[in-house]
Amino acid sequence: HNIITTMGSGYGKNYFLSDQMEENKDLLEETAKKANLGDINEQ
Repeated sequence: HNIITTMGSGYGKNYFLSDQMEENKDLLEETAKKANLGDINEQ
């Protein structure tokens, strides 16, 4: 669903927000706050 992207493979695989999610990070933060998930930058 174009939420995350990955780099690498196996044990060293890294996960990142997709460009689309980065562009909508304000909306993600607002949604997390309304759901009482706290600050997404601290997770």
